[in-house]
Amino acid sequence: MGHWIGHWENPSMGYEKIIPKLTAEVILLDSTKYKIRILPDLMTRAEPYAEFETITLNKDKIIIDENGWEISFSEGICSGTALLYNKKTTFKLYKSQLTSPTLNLKPPADAIMLFDGSNSQKWQHADGKPITWSITTNGELETRSKFWQSQDGKKNLNGGDIETVDSYSVPLQFHMEFRYPVEPGKSGQGLGNSGLFFLPIGEVQILNSFGSNGYWNECGAIYKRFPPMVNAAAPPLQWQTYDVEIHADENSDDKIFFSLTVRLNGKLIHNQLLLPNENPDEGIKIKLQDHINRLQFRNIWVKQL
Repeated sequence: MGHWIGHWENPSMGYEKIIPKLTAEVILLDSTKYKIRILPDLMTRAEPYAEFETITLNKDKIIIDENGWEISFSEGICSGTALLYNKKTTFKLYKSQLTSPTLNLKPPADAIMLFDGSNSQKWQHADGKPITWSITTNGELETRSKFWQSQDGKKNLNGGDIETVDSYSVPLQFHMEFRYPVEPGKSGQGLGNSGLFFLPIGEVQILNSFGSNGYWNECGAIYKRFPPMVNAAAPPLQWQTYDVEIHADENSDDKIFFSLTVRLNGKLIHNQLLLPNENPDEGIKIKLQDHINRLQFRNIWVKQL
């Protein structure tokens, strides 16, 4: 599961002879089945060379022999051949972890620490009550969902969305790190779902969209309004980053729009996107969504610019 990076070994012609880079995404579907996408590069909107659905794990190996592709994934190395420009061409890929350049980014001296692993006092539920999410022994803020069922079949009354106690004025800079779990058998909106809300602007979607197309309801989207420019979602269990800047639109005299810039794992996915400011006299509250799935968050801070 994850990113694989390598190259064509002997391309005879075409773009691949100039830039022989080759990559793959290995996406877990359930406990033994995978989807494989072979791509010219990662985190782009490139058309894949090939996609393979529901490939079964066999003795810790993934073996593919379809449509002219012969591929073996094993112990961090992938080797194979494919018909490239009707000529049998070999390639090699290596398991890689792409780390966000802002992972573990320290807050500036004048930033406001919203969560540093020690307490959750900067957060509350919508009704003003202290949050019922948990803090792990490693200092991560972990969702506790109001939708989870207890052993006796009764609903767990804890959980629910959380939001900052205070509001923050624009312009502002925001940083957060998050990760979603491995959830075999789940798909779509059932995978690693949460949401990062800047109220009243809207939601920046959190979702396990690794290996998907980056639609308007997937990770990085301004939910069901604007898709991310690229799908920069990482595999499950990997710590990821959101870095956001919000400004009042300088071209509007009455500041009726926000300008939103968002980076997911260091990749620019929204650039000065203009969104309506329906309450120009109010500050920004930040909300994290309880959407059933168990997610973890850390190193959350905001700086008013």
